[in-house]
Amino acid sequence: MVAVPRWLLVSVVCALVAAAPALHGADTYDAAAVLAAARSANLVYKRHVAEIAAQIQDPDPRIRQRAILTLGQLIDPLTLKLLLPLLESAQDPNDQVAAATACGRIGSTVAVPSLRALADGSKDGLVRLAALNALVQIKSAQPQDYLNRAKDPDPVLSGDGLTNAGTLAFDKASDALAQGLTSSRDQITRRMCAIGLGRIGDKGQAPALIDALGDSDPGVRRYAAEALVKLNYTPAIPYLLMALEGDIAAVYINRCLMLLSGQDFGYDWRDNEIARLNAVEKGFQWWSDNAEALSK
Repeated sequence: MVAVPRWLLVSVVCALVAAAPALHGADTYDAAAVLAAARSANLVYKRHVAEIAAQIQDPDPRIRQRAILTLGQLIDPLTLKLLLPLLESAQDPNDQVAAATACGRIGSTVAVPSLRALADGSKDGLVRLAALNALVQIKSAQPQDYLNRAKDPDPVLSGDGLTNAGTLAFDKASDALAQGLTSSRDQITRRMCAIGLGRIGDKGQAPALIDALGDSDPGVRRYAAEALVKLNYTPAIPYLLMALEGDIAAVYINRCLMLLSGQDFGYDWRDNEIARLNAVEKGFQWWSDNAEALSK
């Protein structure tokens, strides 16, 4: 359902009130009076849009950008004829950010080509971010859009792209996610990369997940272990045992070890160090007896 601006509703009500004398006491509505009221409301709306259009040309950027955002609040696809030129050729990046935000609010797919071009080609990180966010609002964002953002030179935007790509189980994203898991400085991004690799299920990326078992962040270790379980990558069992020796995220890693091996080696993170190491050693002994079959 299209949201109607409050000021426009007020204008329509006022116009109808003005027509009330012609309607009062009549058994049926006076069509001419109602039509006149509608025309009056439409005239008020057109004047309002014209005033906003004039403000878009204002030299003061605050007035200009407020006007652009106001067009989005109208939720009127007809105002795109004012917004699309701003997306494509505005000199001020903040104007483009405002225009992209307004287009997202309007929700028309007419703006998609211009928004995608901006998301892929703008030199300004905030503009690229606003354009992709608008595509998401319009429900026109594609997995490739997130993958493109994952390669963004801005680390904040690339991290956001990897995070979103990791939630989509997009097969082509596996290389980017593995790279992000290895090199991103943000632990949340690395966690999402590990989760994404588990969802995609590409066993070719198992080495990156195994390396992540030694990550400085316990959450990354946990999600890397869980991803290896989703891949059913049994050659990771000795690496999970080595990760247990560090006693970091041990509850989750032990659970993953039990799922992959089908064994309970008696590891309990609450035990003393000797008991924990004995459980790990028991696991290595079991692995030496079964490694040939499980390494394939």
